[in-house]
Amino acid sequence: MLRPRIICSLLLDNGDLVKTKSFEDGIYIGDPLNTIRIFNEMKVDEIMIMDINAYSESSINFTLLEKIASVSLMPICYGGGIRNIKQIEHLLSFGIEKISLNSILFEDKNFHIFQDAIKFFGSQSISICVDIKKIDGKYYSCNKNFEKQIDLENHLRNLQLYNPGEIIIHSIDREGHMNGYDETLIDSIIKYIEVPLTILGGASSIDDIIKLSKNYKISGYSCGSIFCFKQKRGTVLLNYFKNIDKQKLAKIF
Repeated sequence: MLRPRIICSLLLDNGDLVKTKSFEDGIYIGDPLNTIRIFNEMKVDEIMIMDINAYSESSINFTLLEKIASVSLMPICYGGGIRNIKQIEHLLSFGIEKISLNSILFEDKNFHIFQDAIKFFGSQSISICVDIKKIDGKYYSCNKNFEKQIDLENHLRNLQLYNPGEIIIHSIDREGHMNGYDETLIDSIIKYIEVPLTILGGASSIDDIIKLSKNYKISGYSCGSIFCFKQKRGTVLLNYFKNIDKQKLAKIF
């Protein structure tokens, strides 16, 4: 079994890096190129970059992303603004390793772009990010503005029919709060997830990752705030696990 990946999640907003809280109240983190260079030195496993406004503005910043890919020593997963196969082809051509699809799945009801992407580029290059919100005691897959909601179990089961390389579940309620991953959410879906699973939203420390690793088969742990802040949304301090933390992880994984 491969060691689970520790993934640093970064949000792009008009060319800057920000960190949000339940998709709101973005705090400026820094320049993306400088940030990537810092994480290079820290030997991060993987970077996940999500452009939070690219889909609504129908614009992908290819120029910036190509620069990011050129300086990154880490595999990059990118999501945001993707509407067609040509965009995916372009992103992969200059070094983005993996594409994450999200908003387009609310428009493309039959998943045509998703199916074509897997056909042309292979499952290993295509992941799905599912933004999840709990409403009246039930979990739903939601779009960015929450006006579109899909039953979560049906959505995840349908997506798996096309064999994505990975499913990323992103808890909107936990995002940026640093109060731990949503174990109730994980419990509710783990029994029918048959593809590699990455979780995102809520990590407060390395102990959250270790705790989940003892109870679930999860291939990726994605975190944002713990790599960007000294404390809960306090001073911006780009950080990654120290050697002692990595040794602690190595004993678990």
